[in-house]
Amino acid sequence: MEKEQSAGNKVYSKLHEANDENYYLSLATKKYNEKNYFEAEKHFKELIKLFPPKAEYFSGLAVIQKKSGNFKEAEENYKNALHINPSSFESHYNLGILLYEQGKIKEAIDSFRKSIEIKQDLYLAYYNLGNIYREINEFDLSVECYEKAISFKNDFDNAYYNLGVVSEKKRDFGKAFECYEKSTLYNPENLNAQWNLALLYLQIGNYQKGLAKYEIRKKRDKSAKIIFTRPELKTEPVNNKKVFVYSEQGLGDSIQFVRYLKKLKNSGAYVIFECKPRLYELFKCVDGIDELVPENNYNRSNIDYDYYVSLLSLPLYFNTSLKTIPAEVPYLKINQDKVKEWAGKIKKGQNFNIGIAWSGASANITGKDRSCLLSDFSQLSSLEGIKLYSLQEKLTYEERINSKYQVISFENFDSVPFIDTSAVIENLDLVISVDTSVAHLAGALGRPVWVLLPYHSDWRWLLNKQDSSWYPTMKLFRQSKPGEWGEVFSTVANELKKMLLLNNKNVGLV
Repeated sequence: MEKEQSAGNKVYSKLHEANDENYYLSLATKKYNEKNYFEAEKHFKELIKLFPPKAEYFSGLAVIQKKSGNFKEAEENYKNALHINPSSFESHYNLGILLYEQGKIKEAIDSFRKSIEIKQDLYLAYYNLGNIYREINEFDLSVECYEKAISFKNDFDNAYYNLGVVSEKKRDFGKAFECYEKSTLYNPENLNAQWNLALLYLQIGNYQKGLAKYEIRKKRDKSAKIIFTRPELKTEPVNNKKVFVYSEQGLGDSIQFVRYLKKLKNSGAYVIFECKPRLYELFKCVDGIDELVPENNYNRSNIDYDYYVSLLSLPLYFNTSLKTIPAEVPYLKINQDKVKEWAGKIKKGQNFNIGIAWSGASANITGKDRSCLLSDFSQLSSLEGIKLYSLQEKLTYEERINSKYQVISFENFDSVPFIDTSAVIENLDLVISVDTSVAHLAGALGRPVWVLLPYHSDWRWLLNKQDSSWYPTMKLFRQSKPGEWGEVFSTVANELKKMLLLNNKNVGLV
């Protein structure tokens, strides 16, 4: 939300004729400018108590109370100001900001609309309306408001950026490109616009532009900055050089891009790879690694190297295109003793055994959008001849006690992360997973895997494709509407029936 119009100097500079009134107003102004909001609030209350009420006193008091976190009284005083002067577009606008921050969406919309009725070129009100409509998925209204804001301020970079976001959600990618480009034109430091532009290029498969722009993540994510004592690898030859590779982002990203270490090794480098601790055992046997060190579990200053590079920058280093992705699988190796151990628990041949994963990292909005529910798999559990095995690391209490879905889970699963999961996957006929590390693991092992994707999927899955350029054994199933998994699972169930009939498996509804 764009912040409220300043009520400081503008409101408080209108001194009045009565000396005592001027005195209190001057005190309130002084304390406000000093950010002494407690004293400023006290003087405004004295003004309102001792002198005839004025709208600017109530609105000034409301601004101070909002800054102090007293939203209830601030709302009341904005309304007091509007009772005295209902034609104040500033009070309507500022009340809209306050109402939005309290989650009072309908009232906030009404306040912004009233401010526009009074001042038709108030572009910030249109912009904030656009933000609200975007958040409640009213995308057409959101577009209308952003475009109106831009019509009054044609260099409004944030409006262009958010219009790009909404255009992507409407799958108007041409307009999204145009908006992100204009946002970065008017504000080259708008890192969010640059980031979205990179992801959009990647999603349409233009890796030449996308991978170069993808490097903006290092500037955008300040928490990910790491201090190195040697140069970063850009385009330099690596023959007879020691290259320190560090990992970024999630576990699935590491599993996907670890394939590039073999290419780095084949280019003549001595490869030192710093991996996520949870992936240490899994990556011990990856080809192309000379030294494997777990992140945060050693002293980086003791490592000798010539260059450093992010694992996720290696596709750029090797000028990757859709046609040159190193897609040979498997590139992960499995502990064969573990495979035999799990073979005794998963009987091959008797049923068609499917491993399922329905939830990834849910700490962010994207993770929640990617996840579905265990109950969504009910269409598959009702098929005769199929056994479902949970590949989730942990099940919730509700999932454990709800046995109607006929899903087999194991206790003490993956005491060493991903080692049991890998061995189980090797013993399964198929993996069906949402976009999580399990899907990447199955793909990297070269096992058949069907991935269930949300309507707005990650860039690596491109647009509208049913297969993956990264994993040749992978098939993609996409939502046709945001949040709608029912149709996806109906398609999966039908495809499963067809596949099993071709394999001469007797499958039908129980």
